[in-house]
Amino acid sequence: MFWLGLVGCTEFLVLRIKGDEEDSASVILDPIMSDDEDTDSDESETGESGGRGSGNDSDTQEAEEGEGEPSDPSWEPSNEPSWEPSSEPSSEPSSERGSASSPRAAEYGDIIINELMINPSGNDAEKEWIELWNLTEDWLDIDEYYLADADSDLYTIEASSSGSLVVEPGGYLLLCANDNYWDNGGVDCQGTWLHQCFGSGFCLSNGDDEVYLADKDGYIVDQVSYSDGFAIEGESQGLDYNYASTSDNDDLSNWCAQWGFMPMGDNGNPGEMNDDCWGW
Repeated sequence: MFWLGLVGCTEFLVLRIKGDEEDSASVILDPIMSDDEDTDSDESETGESGGRGSGNDSDTQEAEEGEGEPSDPSWEPSNEPSWEPSSEPSSEPSSERGSASSPRAAEYGDIIINELMINPSGNDAEKEWIELWNLTEDWLDIDEYYLADADSDLYTIEASSSGSLVVEPGGYLLLCANDNYWDNGGVDCQGTWLHQCFGSGFCLSNGDDEVYLADKDGYIVDQVSYSDGFAIEGESQGLDYNYASTSDNDDLSNWCAQWGFMPMGDNGNPGEMNDDCWGW
């Protein structure tokens, strides 16, 4: 009896202790669940998959790290990055000096006297012309510039049409006594002058003469002087393209008659590259 009583007391104490442990566990867990009900549901789901605690913390950390990494990140550059300038870059103003929309005034050395039709067949007053050549990479404007000689000739160049006295980089510009294509020997002219040889106009003498191109303030941009016998009837005189400068076009040995065929029968290369003068 003694042993039976002792065993019974022992079982009672074990059951009491286990009951106390279960009550203690419920006291510990209840405050946590009441503070954050979402944690309870997360922990329950975690517990169903095999555990609580550390497994849940690692999942939460991975989820937080993954939130900043979208599957198609917007920061990844495209094939045409946004910093690449467009066909009309806003960083470069369209009115840049020397551009097509804002040509600059021609200065000394920028543009040269390149070809002269001094003694055309027929009427000089209808068919004389001067070719200028832009040696720069800029758009140049000679609006309100003058043609003159060393004596009495002086005349402000007149534009054949609005903006026609602007010449593109490396381009040619034709000034004519008459800008009518059918009357002037077949030349497309951008500017004209009044053909008058003794003041109040300008002309190219068939003897010796000078040709000055001056800006609106009277400064010489280029000049050429020639002597009697330089001009040949029906043929323009052109500067060898190998000597295209304001100094080399002063030397008449760098000039020669041009071979190109013009529509009305004369010879010249208006608006085109001149022939070279080897062998002359």
